[in-house]
Amino acid sequence: MPEEPTDSCRPGKAPVCVGRVSIAAVFLLALLLRLPGLGRPAWIDEVITLEWAARPYAEIFAGNITPFMTATARTMLLLFGSEAMADEMTVRLPHLVFGMAGIFALYVFLRRAFGFLPALAAALFLATLPRHAAYSQEARYYAFAMLAQTGLIAAVFMTVRRFRPAALALVFASTALGIFNHLSFVFALAALAGVGGVLLLLKKDAPRPVRLRRAALFGLVCAAGVGAALTPSMAFSESGRFQKVLGMLHLTGAAPLSDALADDMAEEDAPPPNPKFRLEWGAYWGDYLPYHYLGARRAAVFYPSLLLAVGGLLWLLFHNRALAFLLGALMLVHTPFFFIDAGHTWSPRYFVVQIVALAMLSGFGVAGLAERFQRRRAAVFGVALLYAAFLCLGRAPAYELRHSSHTDLGMKEVARTLAREALPRDTIAIVGAQWGWRPSRVLKYYLERELAQNPSLWSGLSFADCRELADLDRALAARAPNANVWVLSQGAEKWPAGVAQLAQGPAETVADAGLSLLWVYGCGTVNLLGGGDFEEPLDGLEMPKEGVLVSGDEAYGGGRSFRADVSPDKDVEKRPMPTVWFSPVRDPQGSPGPAVLEDGVTYSLSLRLKCADLLPGKFPSRVLRVMVSGREPSGKSYFGDFLRISGTHDWRRYEVQLVPGLNLPSGLRDIKVGVGNRGGSGTFWVDNLQLEKQPRPTPFTRSARTDPSGGGG
Repeated sequence: MPEEPTDSCRPGKAPVCVGRVSIAAVFLLALLLRLPGLGRPAWIDEVITLEWAARPYAEIFAGNITPFMTATARTMLLLFGSEAMADEMTVRLPHLVFGMAGIFALYVFLRRAFGFLPALAAALFLATLPRHAAYSQEARYYAFAMLAQTGLIAAVFMTVRRFRPAALALVFASTALGIFNHLSFVFALAALAGVGGVLLLLKKDAPRPVRLRRAALFGLVCAAGVGAALTPSMAFSESGRFQKVLGMLHLTGAAPLSDALADDMAEEDAPPPNPKFRLEWGAYWGDYLPYHYLGARRAAVFYPSLLLAVGGLLWLLFHNRALAFLLGALMLVHTPFFFIDAGHTWSPRYFVVQIVALAMLSGFGVAGLAERFQRRRAAVFGVALLYAAFLCLGRAPAYELRHSSHTDLGMKEVARTLAREALPRDTIAIVGAQWGWRPSRVLKYYLERELAQNPSLWSGLSFADCRELADLDRALAARAPNANVWVLSQGAEKWPAGVAQLAQGPAETVADAGLSLLWVYGCGTVNLLGGGDFEEPLDGLEMPKEGVLVSGDEAYGGGRSFRADVSPDKDVEKRPMPTVWFSPVRDPQGSPGPAVLEDGVTYSLSLRLKCADLLPGKFPSRVLRVMVSGREPSGKSYFGDFLRISGTHDWRRYEVQLVPGLNLPSGLRDIKVGVGNRGGSGTFWVDNLQLEKQPRPTPFTRSARTDPSGGGG
């Protein structure tokens, strides 16, 4: 078995340098693959973590059989929570550490027991595995689970090889921490404790009574670890904890929904009492093993990876049967559940110990391939480099999709939109929730955070779960007078029929978050201006030659928007002043014709703006402006600024109140509203400009919205 030299790196010892640089490169690669995405929005399971992290420790221990993860999250928020770092990143950082520590622990164990090459290859397997990277980037159980499982494998192996107190202490610690983190650790413990006990009995290094005592003591240590893990939560618990343990292990009815998706499910969606589930062959062989455990989306990657692991098991049978039996047992730990009914749907996360086992077996497979070259170090490292290239290139497609099923469904952006535009008494209706798209809990979490400084709006909103569009009709009919109904649905790709049906009705699209769409059935209103969304017809709209209409991703909401750009290189005295002007084309009753603003009445002007590098020109006032022009009764021209904007920001809604006789001249006629760069430089985009006869703007409409009952589409 090739070993890495241990003397220091100096001239004449190039292989030592190569070995150390190789493992350093693996750890650096692992870190670089795990850093991007730490600050992304939380998905539903992480929202559950964040909700628990906001509670006292006593409540965490009383409400969770395995409180390690949620207690860790609370500790992180207490110690490091700040405005400078998002809570999502704060609670994920320990799991990044656990993931990196798992790679390091695997390397150290295999390096000391079997040499450099299998340790390097196994560490590379974990470093590049998309699911391991994903688990290291989320505030859940599984990065730590794999670290504890690695410790337990090493501890049982050490106990079988040499029965010593230090090895038993590691068995106890790994068991206690693993169970304290997640009860699925029991599956790995059962396999390793069972095989380890048999190996202790069969080992011929001591008389039978001694072997019996060793096996019994080993079993007691494992049981003591389980007891130590469950004692804290049992001490804080009320009655029925043993039943909940069985439920969490899926051996009885489903685990209590209060720990998972209860708030995301309508009553009629609740599972039937005592449902029964079995692990399916197709799910394991078609998804769990290839994608989650081997990181392969294609057969050309899956089958070589599987053969390499099988080869590693065969190689290990000839070199160390004890570890071969231990890892073989872990690769079969899922098998009973093909035949046993359980009380919960299965997930590849429950058998992540197989990731650790496959990493070790793959490392031994690489060692077997390189064994014939053990006296030629260049060839050995060549095999390692080929394996690294195979993993990196073969796993790239799977790595890109590592978070595809664990996203916030766009709810963070939806919550920001609602926080800006919703009003008290509005209703938020979620239509067509189903497994894989249950946004309610995530939306409520982010919306409550957005409205932390506006508790009256949060308490004034109501939510409706609508399984079908017919349920939405009832929600629309029950809404309060002059209130909006915001509708959240799946995107067009996943729900084309429903989206098409909503689009045919009076609902207007507010935000497209990809997996989710936000619509609004607004209260009755009239937009006095024409062409506010730059869609045909463009009545009442005057556009400068320096501006263009853009569409697609550049436009707001996927329609069309206006964009104008002024280069900073142009002479400040000769810069163009691209301004788009909007004229009223209907009166407050919705009838065509010019509008006259009444004295003492409050009107609201609202618009969407996006800016990039907007800088003032010769004077500070020469920036992007929102203006009103017209003619006073005396015949004198009027021109007034109401907003001056500079800098850079994404799409943002602006609101202005206009009151003739207060901030506008009385009797103003020939009114126009302008948005333009008046001598500055930079780029601006504008969309959804609306003028209404009411003090607070409503969701945008291009003309009139006079049907307060909406309609279900």
